[in-house]
Parts: sequence; structure tokens; C-alpha cells
Amino acid sequence: MERVAAAPTTRATTDKQASSLPPMTPARATKKPRKPTKWAWALYYLAQRPLFALEALNLYGDTCLHSTISDLSRRYGLVFSREWVTHNHQHGGTTEFARYTLVPECRELAAELLAPFGLEVTP
Repeated sequence: MERVAAAPTTRATTDKQASSLPPMTPARATKKPRKPTKWAWALYYLAQRPLFALEALNLYGDTCLHSTISDLSRRYGLVFSREWVTHNHQHGGTTEFARYTLVPECRELAAELLAPFGLEVTP
């Protein structure tokens, strides 16, 4: 049976050792954008055009656009108008979806919320 060496223990650095370490570099002036979340993608597309559930599924994989809209409304106070649209499904029948549109008064707030993700929206 092979013996596994124990992990080396770390010792606290003394003042003499600390003074020989290179100084810490300051953080970057510009932060790297965060990875966009589901709600960020939804808001990004909604700031550009109206959106309904099937489009959200195809664009960025959102299977519950109505929940995303509700979350954006509750958390951030964004306002959306809703229009019901009819869709012909593959079996010849019809179904209705809500088409959501971000109201113009909320575009500036949307731009602020999307800035940390590197997603630009003109207010």
C-alpha cells in the first residue's frame, strides 16, 4: 500500500517575510461584466422589441416568460404592457400567448440594470 504524503501546513508570515512580498496590485479600473442571467436576457430583448413565450424559448431558452416578467415587475418595479396574440400550433389548433412590451418610461431603469452584464440598451 502506497503512503500518501500529508498536505504541507501553512505558517503565518512574519513581518520580515511580509515586507519582502511584492505589493498587492490595485483592482482593475473597469470590472469584467457579469455573466447575463435569465432575467437579464429577457430584459435585454424586451428593451429592443415585444416578446412572447415562444420567442423567449428560441432566443435564450426561457420556458417561463410569464414568471420572469412577474419577477422583473416585483423586484425592480418595471412595467410591461400585455397584448394577447393567437398562435397556430402544429396540430392545427390555436392557442393564445401574452406578448410583453417594456413601457418607454422604464427604458432608463432597464439600461441601468443591464449595465453590470455588459448589455447595452439605449434609454
